[in-house]
Amino acid sequence: MDLVRVLALAAVVLGHWLKQGWYVDAAGVLHRAGLLGIAPWTHPLTWVFQVIPVFFVVGGFANARSWRSASLRGASYGAWLAGRTERLTRPVVPLLLFWLVATPLAPVVGLDGEWLRIASVTSLVPTWFLATYVVIVAVTPLTMTAWERWGVGAPLAGLVAVCLVDLWSIRAASTAVGAVNLLLVFGTLEMVGFAWSDGWFSDRRRAVACSASGLVVTTCWSGSAPTGCRWSA
Repeated sequence: MDLVRVLALAAVVLGHWLKQGWYVDAAGVLHRAGLLGIAPWTHPLTWVFQVIPVFFVVGGFANARSWRSASLRGASYGAWLAGRTERLTRPVVPLLLFWLVATPLAPVVGLDGEWLRIASVTSLVPTWFLATYVVIVAVTPLTMTAWERWGVGAPLAGLVAVCLVDLWSIRAASTAVGAVNLLLVFGTLEMVGFAWSDGWFSDRRRAVACSASGLVVTTCWSGSAPTGCRWSA
């Protein structure tokens, strides 16, 4: 599990580097134009770096072990959640402190508002993932209950719900409706992590079938996603 997590972290760093590259022109103006926008041959690499779902699967594995251990010790939900949240958010504190200091100092050293905008967007926008992950951790007792009660039927029901919400959001042309899938998609992936923790994938045929299904779903989604949603756009 730790090896998968480390590899996924490395992929996230490299993937964002492809998208978030900076360069300064002859006039000293900062531009945000990653390698994807400069070299079209790099576009297929985006298939390799789509690893965010991996974090939620691995998180499901870890959350299952952690929540069950806390329950056996008699720890309260609040204490468990506080411990998990503190570990997740601690690394963000230095980043926020940096921007707290850098923002008022930027004009002093000759950096204008455009420098601040590009640099802050590049470094802060990716933290959306952490906010989403904290929410998924918070609902772990609910998703765990669903997994223990219905087994594989729980993530399958989640997949059906994801498809229905997606169709609804497309028909209604509503990004607000589509945003519901942040919880449904990643909550479903967390339950896949529960299955991993419980040894459900020890059967090689199950593992191959699930991997093939995941590849098909990813291919269909990537092929039908709006242009603005694809890194290669």
